[in-house]
Formats: sequence, C-alpha cells, structure tokens
Amino acid sequence: MPAGCRRDRPPRPRGGLEDRNAGVTRFVTVRLLQAVIVLWGVSTLVFAIARLSGDPVALMVPQGTPPDVMARMRHTLGLDRPVYEQYGRFLLGLVRGDLGTSYVQDAPALRLVLQRLPYTAELGVAAFGLALAAGMPLGVAAGIDRGGWVDRIALPFMLIGQAMPSFWTGLLLILVVSVDWHLLPSSGSGSLATLILPAVTLAWLSLATIARMSRSAVLEELDRDYVRTARAKGVAPRRVILRHVLRNAALPIITVATLDIANLLGGVVITESIFAWPGIGRLALEAIQSRDYTVVQAVVLVGTTVFVLASVVTDVLYSVIDPRIELGDTSA
Repeated sequence: MPAGCRRDRPPRPRGGLEDRNAGVTRFVTVRLLQAVIVLWGVSTLVFAIARLSGDPVALMVPQGTPPDVMARMRHTLGLDRPVYEQYGRFLLGLVRGDLGTSYVQDAPALRLVLQRLPYTAELGVAAFGLALAAGMPLGVAAGIDRGGWVDRIALPFMLIGQAMPSFWTGLLLILVVSVDWHLLPSSGSGSLATLILPAVTLAWLSLATIARMSRSAVLEELDRDYVRTARAKGVAPRRVILRHVLRNAALPIITVATLDIANLLGGVVITESIFAWPGIGRLALEAIQSRDYTVVQAVVLVGTTVFVLASVVTDVLYSVIDPRIELGDTSA
C-alpha cells in the first residue's frame, strides 16, 4: 500500500466527488514534487559515480598524446574545473533542460537519448504487455486450480523464469530459435520479426514474477470470508472470480507490475546489447565504456523519470480500482 493512502474508510458519497478530485490533485502535486527531489538525488549520485570511473580524455586521444594537448582538451570540455563548479554547471543546465554535450559524439546528450528512446519504448511496451498478457492469466488460472494440472505445470515455469537471468535467456533463444531453427533473426530492428526475441527475453523474468504474484493474490482472496459467503448464497463461481476475487487481487498485482518496470529498465541494457537493439540501454553501455559522463547522466535521468511517473500513475490507479483507498489523506 503506497504512503499517503488509507483503506480503512467506507467509499465517499457521490456528493463528495469534488473533494475527492481535489484530494487526487493534491496527491499528484505532492508526488510530482517528490519526483523532482528523487531526480535531483539520482542525478547527484550519478554525477559523483561517473567522475570516479576515470578520465574520459584518456580514451578520446591516441596513446602517446602530449600532456599539453590533453590538458587543452580537458580545458575545452570543462573537466579541469573544480568538481563543485562542474556540479553547479550541471544543475544549472538540468534546470534549463540542458543535460550537456556528449564528449565522444559532440552532440547534445539529451538529443542522443531521445533519438534512441522510441526503440527502447517499443521494446519495453512489447515486453511489459507480454508479461501482463501471459503472466496474469497463468497465475490466476494456477490459483483457481490450486493443486490441479494447471498449477502443477505453472509452478515449475514460474521458478525457472525467476531463476534464469536475461542474458542467459537471450543467448538460449538465439542459439535455438535463430541458429538451430532459423525462424527469427538474432539481431537488428525495424520489424516484428526482430522484436520478438528481445521482447521475450526482456519479459521472461517479469512474466514469471507477475504470474507468481497473481497466483498468491488469488489464493489469498479465495480464502476470505466474502468468497465463502458468496458461494454459500449460490453465486456462480465465474461471477465470484470475475466480480470480486480479481478486483481485490488486482492491487498487489499492479504493485508488482509497477516495480517490474524498474527491472525492465535495467534489463534493456543487457537485452539490447545481446540483440544489437539500438535503444538507450545500448547507448548507456557504449557511454559507460567510453566514459561519456553526460550521456550516462542523461540516460539515467530519463529512465528515472519514466519509473517515477509510472509510480504516480499506479498510485492513482489504486484509488480507481478500490474506492476505499483515499489519496493524500494523512489524518488519523
């Protein structure tokens, strides 16, 4: 249950709709302010860590370059200034929407990230949709058929899915589907055929996690008193599942699905590298290898922004799914 949400009060009457809308507005405003603080903290952390990795000028010039030439390049890039001055310039640029210029590609870092972002968005949406579309029904079916054949098949699948890292899954898919069976390409972008393998690789862990949580949530709801009461009244099992169990089980499933967005953002680095997918994950890896500070900072900030906004949307969805949850209510 997110902070600032209460679930111990009855639904508000219709006459309080305006108050509820005002509460949602206040809640979203507070969360957006918190998002700014989170972005500042993340940007500061990345700024500090990036500058501990070494001198980018040493990678940009050939071996044997005279020290005075390297010193002039550091001066041109502003790397010879004190760290606190570099940090101040970085924050000032951040406020203006300027995340700096790539040392390696000599282009605005934010522009480079935004050019690659559609590819990552395409891959991320496909993987997230696949994880939800396959994981939720599998987990719900396993929970309803506890101890049955569906449950016995689903449980090993969930365990294997959570045990296999993305890089291992990707390599196996390439070896079997691309190399042995010649069904799908192992790299590239721009078509549905090239999207399938990286989407499955990226979705594999999230799919198993969502399926496991869906099963647990359904089992927990099936043991509650209201389900036994509905069954005793002769309510059709299908109606009990669709109208009551799934609605109440949706909250923990949505929570896990939102948290898995962070796993997807982290997994795109490996997945895009394995399948030569031209997204921000591959850009981040290239920037780290070349110590391109500004690009690394831009990638992290864009990824953090996506995750924080997704968290805010999820908190609002809680109130939509369950009217008992009040957003922004901190009263006792």
